[in-house]
Amino acid sequence: MARVDVHDYYDPKVDEPPVVSQFDPDAAERFTENTRWDNRLDRQVGVNAGGVDGYHQALYRTAGGKWVLQSWCEDAEDRARYQFVDDTQARTWLRHNEEEDAIRQFFGERAKGGRPKIGERKRPTEVKLPDSLLAAVDQQASDAGLTRAEMLRRLIRLGHQAGAYRALGKPDELWAAVREADDFLGESKDGATDPHISVAERTFNAAAYQAYTTAMRGTLKAALETMLPAVREASEAYARAERAEDPDSPVLAITWGRTMGLDALYRILRDLEALLPTDASSVTHRAGSADPNEDLD
Repeated sequence: MARVDVHDYYDPKVDEPPVVSQFDPDAAERFTENTRWDNRLDRQVGVNAGGVDGYHQALYRTAGGKWVLQSWCEDAEDRARYQFVDDTQARTWLRHNEEEDAIRQFFGERAKGGRPKIGERKRPTEVKLPDSLLAAVDQQASDAGLTRAEMLRRLIRLGHQAGAYRALGKPDELWAAVREADDFLGESKDGATDPHISVAERTFNAAAYQAYTTAMRGTLKAALETMLPAVREASEAYARAERAEDPDSPVLAITWGRTMGLDALYRILRDLEALLPTDASSVTHRAGSADPNEDLD
C-alpha cells in the first residue's frame, strides 16, 4: 500500500482538514476493532460504531512510534480518514477493543494484579443449561470463533441490552434526529448542485449547506476540545489508581466509572463529527458555476 495522508480534523475553523503528515500502513502495526452483535441490524458490528451502520475503525502504530486512527464507512472505504491520536486516546481505544497485550507492550501495564478489562469485570457464575441449548450455544461459539464462556457472556449481554432498549425507547428518538440532519444535508446539497434551477437558488442552498455543516462541526469540535483534557485526566487518574489501589477499592471504582463515562461521551461526539461532510467549499463553488456538474466524472 502506498503512503497515506494524515489529516488534522481538530481545527473547527476549517471545512476541509489539512494534511499534516503521511505514513506507510505496510510498515506499521495494525490493530483491528472488536465486534459485537447488534439486534437492530441483526449482525455483527464494530464496537466503535456508536450505532452508525457500516462505520469502522482501526488503529495503527507507525514505525516512528505514533498512533494513527483510521475510520471509514463500508460504502466509502476508499475515502477512509486517518488522524493522529495521543497515547491516552490510543490506550483507551486498545482497552475498548480488548487489546490487552498491546497495552502491556506499549504502556507497560502489568499483566496480573491489575484491573480486569474495562467494562468486563468478571465473577465466576454457575449456570445449568439443557443439553440441547448448550449444544446450540457451542455451535454459535464455534461459528464465531469464540469460547463457550465468551459466547454465553455475549448472549446474556445482548439480551440485557435488548430489554433496556425496549424499556427506554430512546434509539428511535436518536435516529429520528440523525435522519432529520441527513435529510437537510441531502436536500440542500441536491439544491446546490441542481442544473435545472437558477444560480441564485443554487447559491442559496449552498449557503445553507455550508452554514449547517460549519455550525455543527464547529460546535462538536469545540465540545471535543473542551472534553479532551478531562478525558485524559480521568484516564491518567484511573491508571494511577489501578497501580496503587486494591482491586475492590471504591476509589478505583469511581475513577473507572468516570473514565468510561467521559470516554463514551467523547467517542459519541467524535463519531458524530466524523459523519459530517467536508465538501462544503466544493459544493459552494459548483453552485456558482454555469453547470454545477461539469467537473464530475
